Amino acid sequence: MVRFKVSALVAAGAAVLFYLGVGWSNEGAPTEPPGPAHPPQGTSGERQLVPSTVVNDWPSNKPTATGADARADEVGSQFRSPNFVVHAPTPMMARVIASEAEFHRRALALKWLGQELPAWSKPCVVRFTVNHGASGGATTFTFGKNPAGEPVLTSASMELRDSFVQALNSTLPHEIMHTVLASHFGKQLPRWADEGIAVTAESDEEQFNHDVRVRELLNAGRGIRLRALLPMTEYPRDMIVLYAEGHSLARFLASRPAVATVLQDFPTVGTMFPITGEDRHRRLIAFVQLGTRDNTVESWSKAAKDVYGFNSIDELEEAWMTSLKQPPSRVKPKAGQAPVPTKQNAEDNRIPPARLPTEPLPVPPKP
Repeated sequence: MVRFKVSALVAAGAAVLFYLGVGWSNEGAPTEPPGPAHPPQGTSGERQLVPSTVVNDWPSNKPTATGADARADEVGSQFRSPNFVVHAPTPMMARVIASEAEFHRRALALKWLGQELPAWSKPCVVRFTVNHGASGGATTFTFGKNPAGEPVLTSASMELRDSFVQALNSTLPHEIMHTVLASHFGKQLPRWADEGIAVTAESDEEQFNHDVRVRELLNAGRGIRLRALLPMTEYPRDMIVLYAEGHSLARFLASRPAVATVLQDFPTVGTMFPITGEDRHRRLIAFVQLGTRDNTVESWSKAAKDVYGFNSIDELEEAWMTSLKQPPSRVKPKAGQAPVPTKQNAEDNRIPPARLPTEPLPVPPKP
């Protein structure tokens, strides 16, 4: 999970605090994603982190605990709820985190899937450490197949390092959203969808900061073309772009009305997403489900047309970019405006520098 705060940029000389969210493994045999072990620093003090498939890196100088050190972290209080086993410094913290985890698991599943998740066969182990400095969260998944040969989530574990209040407000909901998506799809999702949707579970203030940041990144020419972003299953070198752009695209799509006449042709999808329904969160899940069938530019273009009526990924990109010409807002954005033709090289995966507003409209004085 990535997090950054506008106040942090000012207080720390444009330093950006952010953290990672998910490590993936398949059939209990994790593989290390490609990438340098110690990527260089990005601009404006951004630390470029490489995710681990076991426990993702943290934006701090402290190494992640493993083995005996990890077991030592469990010394403290433990609380067991139906789907979570929480280790925390105090009994109260353990009870509250478990309660909040169950609440978000249910609420986010209802919001995005339209139904609660079945109970997990193994509880998700959550280890919380109070950290008032560099903070973050990481969730590790193991996937397998059920007797019918369908992909399923087989286990999950989570680590949270944050202040107690901030963990409850943003870090925990973000990580729980990852578990909801992993439970539903039973497999690794493209990173923009997994991280972008997870960021929508964070606090309004955190989302506003992402909304500002995506405009700054696009203005700097650091945006990634959607034809490259949508199928992306590994974190790019410039990961802050993936988080900010993925969140922006997820919010944009979740705000749009759907076309979705094709959904009736897919029983497993159509039964979950009534053609006459206006549930835009579940429409986005349907878009991801259709796009990841082959996870190619062609499959994503077809999903964009079938669900949202865009003729191509490029047309979707134009509409999304047009929507960003409105100033950032803490209110969920309205549906994007009509696509604007652009003259871009289809072979170039970088969106050219844009001129998008990064400050909200001034609040008119009270009469």
